[in-house]
Amino acid sequence: MPFDPAQLLARLNSLATASACWVAFSGGVDSHALLHALASRRAVLRMPLGAVHVNHGLHGHSPAWAEHCRRVCAELGVDFVLLSGDARPATGESPEAAARNLRYGLLRDWLPVNALLLSAHHQDDQAETLLLQLLRGAGPKVLARSAGLCAEAAELQEQVARQDLADATGGRPGTLSVAVLQGLPEARRRNLLRHWLRTMGFSLPSRAVLGRILAEVLAARADAEPCVHWPGAEVRRYRDDLYALAPLAPPPAGAGRDWAPGEVLELAGGTLRADTATGQGLRLTPGTRLQVRFRQGGEQIRLPGRDHHHTLKQLFQERGIPPWERERLPLLYLGKELVVVADLWVVAGHQAGPGEPGWIIHWCLP
Repeated sequence: MPFDPAQLLARLNSLATASACWVAFSGGVDSHALLHALASRRAVLRMPLGAVHVNHGLHGHSPAWAEHCRRVCAELGVDFVLLSGDARPATGESPEAAARNLRYGLLRDWLPVNALLLSAHHQDDQAETLLLQLLRGAGPKVLARSAGLCAEAAELQEQVARQDLADATGGRPGTLSVAVLQGLPEARRRNLLRHWLRTMGFSLPSRAVLGRILAEVLAARADAEPCVHWPGAEVRRYRDDLYALAPLAPPPAGAGRDWAPGEVLELAGGTLRADTATGQGLRLTPGTRLQVRFRQGGEQIRLPGRDHHHTLKQLFQERGIPPWERERLPLLYLGKELVVVADLWVVAGHQAGPGEPGWIIHWCLP
């Protein structure tokens, strides 16, 4: 049945011994809807209302997501509590299990005496619904048989997903082929996407978000740049490849930075460093410093062995570099001249010749 806030309030108010009502607030759509419904009816709720958010520490954007939850609570005038921990999985443990165990443990240890903790779930969460029905009227034996059948079904889904993943490898490591995905029945597409995201270490999206990936990303034009995101992850498409990524920081902006190849330079999109070499890499006079900049548009270079200049846009397309990576690649300038593009190209005329010292540039993503 649809969510009925009035019915929920009546049930909560019937619990006379409850000292407070706390919403487990992930910041997602489900928990946001629950918190907003209760906050807007505070006048008839017979106990204090608050929200508690667990920061699992799994992604670099976790603090920003926690701050988002804090701002929402401030706007609603609701007490906010932040619980933090380290959910890095142990050997053999899935990221989801590690996060769940941390979350349950932190909430259990923190929850005040006689307080209520509410969590929000989709109505079509079939696992929750099945468990509820079983516990209402089933004995331990309908329950054991159902659990066994569910385990068999889960193992079969896992086997199918592993095979589909092997068949759907994209053009770059860690990606999926859109064409192969589109050739699968929808149930197998969803199964494969969940399995792929788990293997990549990301939290699983809701069924609704997974539906958006199918409708907005897989079905997009080949020249489009669709993106669907949820807390801690996002899925993007470039050409026939599907990418799963941690949420990207804004592209670097502002003036360039001086850099000597012997140094390690931490940038918003990764780490820049260089190794010495002989007869290869960038030829550079000792002590010379370069300037690190990022794309402004219209840059042109000539590659070794080519007679003409090409725009970076042309070269990126030729190399198959996704658009969101292009604007985050460092460009190295010697004075006003562009001489190196990340770890992709050294411009013609600036390579170390035979026997000459050179620098091999490395651009390492986080």
